Amino acid sequence: MKKVNVFFFILMVLTMLCITSHLSAATRGISVVSEQGQNLYLYKDYRAVVIGVSDYEQWPKLPNAVNDAIEVAEKLKRMGFIVKLVLDPTYREMKTALTGLVYKIGREHNRGVLFYYAGHGETETLADGKKMGYIIPKDCPLLARNPEGFSTHAISMREIESISLRIRSKHVLMLFDSCFSGALFSLVRAVPDDIDEKSTLPVRQYITAGKEDEVVPDQSMFKRCFLIGLNGDADLTGDGYVTGSELGMYLSDKVVNYTHRRQHPQYGKINNPDLDRGDFVFALKGSERKKTVFQVKQPIKAEMPNNPQLDMDILLKKIREQEEAKKRAKESQLQQARNLRKDLDKYKQIVNANMDKTIEIAAWHVLSNNYPEWTRNVNPGDTATLIQHVLAKDTDGSLRKIIAPTVRAAKQAHVASIGKTTVSEIAKDTAEDGRFVAYNNGTVLDTKTNLMWAGTVAGESSGYHSDGKNHCDGYRGGGHTDWRMPTLDELETIYNKKYTNEHGYHITKLIGLGGEYVWAQGGWGGAAAFNFENGFMVLGNGSYEYGRTPKAYVAWALPVRDVK
Repeated sequence: MKKVNVFFFILMVLTMLCITSHLSAATRGISVVSEQGQNLYLYKDYRAVVIGVSDYEQWPKLPNAVNDAIEVAEKLKRMGFIVKLVLDPTYREMKTALTGLVYKIGREHNRGVLFYYAGHGETETLADGKKMGYIIPKDCPLLARNPEGFSTHAISMREIESISLRIRSKHVLMLFDSCFSGALFSLVRAVPDDIDEKSTLPVRQYITAGKEDEVVPDQSMFKRCFLIGLNGDADLTGDGYVTGSELGMYLSDKVVNYTHRRQHPQYGKINNPDLDRGDFVFALKGSERKKTVFQVKQPIKAEMPNNPQLDMDILLKKIREQEEAKKRAKESQLQQARNLRKDLDKYKQIVNANMDKTIEIAAWHVLSNNYPEWTRNVNPGDTATLIQHVLAKDTDGSLRKIIAPTVRAAKQAHVASIGKTTVSEIAKDTAEDGRFVAYNNGTVLDTKTNLMWAGTVAGESSGYHSDGKNHCDGYRGGGHTDWRMPTLDELETIYNKKYTNEHGYHITKLIGLGGEYVWAQGGWGGAAAFNFENGFMVLGNGSYEYGRTPKAYVAWALPVRDVK
């Protein structure tokens, strides 16, 4: 009888252990804390599929796409994602990866699923005038040369939408670093909110690197900003978490700014009432909400110390220790800046030697190892951005004093890169924050956008847009032949109310403007104009009569060119 009791006792203990183990496994995973202090269970785990295509068979090669995919995959792994990395896939291999996203990775409900694509994209105009975007495997033919082959190999956004709907996981975020129509589906913009119970509801979110007809460069600013955002910069609400909505808004702002409005990421949630209420959440490692948000306020007990003077001495000692620590940290930073200045001078000598490229690469690797804080997310050889990172930490001007000679050298190198050999060849620099630089050849450089403008309008003013275009295309200022008519967005970048020229127009004094209207690309029939007196953009849609400016006003031609 005793043996039977012992047997049942052991069986009961094992059963309890199994139940406890099952409950423990069920509660493990990723949880977040809401603004109200509520513990919210999000995911069992994170999974990601990252695809990069560089070695295209018929399309132009994209040297950086595979490297970008590897970099994104490594970052996600460090954040706790289980990542499937697919490099240079054929159509069959890409379809297999997408099928696995649905039927393997996407079968777990409590899972955060991320898809990232870097490679070529294409846009096709459909019969109803709408446009369809595609992502391109390595063996896909060109649409213009082989439309039948293209249709059987390219992956359409309609297929991507179908895939996202077939995934059972509650949160799906898809990012596309490629050129195709930004109109994925009917997207709904989402304003970042604090984490709450609604965040745990199902959602399908999408972010593209640009909008329709925008060229997304191989040197991806979208990828750089994406990685920086995941470091915490995209935490717009400051709650210790980055959501899909925050990431979309962050990329939309930063990429537009860093590309000088040449690239406009699109983001949003799918227009589906069952899949647009939640938000993908990145729980940043090491990030925690401030505990004071959840602590119940307790009455403060005032207790008199046994020796008040001794306590004051302890406090003063702590203050002195903190001051000394700050002083040591500052001196260390200054010494690091001094060392960087010397190393940048050496690096410049290595680059100017123009010999073995491997030595130059090795030199940059040394800089990266010696100054990881300043060279993080800086492209090899980009000393100008490295210096900007240094100056971003300059709270009192001390770093600028040390690094100033290097800044001047970088500026001189920039001047040389656009056809000048010495800074002395600059005619004058404006007092308007040093942004515009005028040259003796009659051109003006905007260092903020890297656009070169004619120092004065070209030809005569005219009421016809075609005359303005001919004046711009035929302009040969500075010996350059690639002048063109500016866009409205480009003209808007040089309109600033704090600038006023001799005629009262809000433009730098270095650009001579004879009237308030300047012709621009865009609008009805390609006709548009910008008013530098009030900043108005005048589009052609109905406001023009056969391409003329409204109310028979005349406009001027102001040529512009891209500085390479």
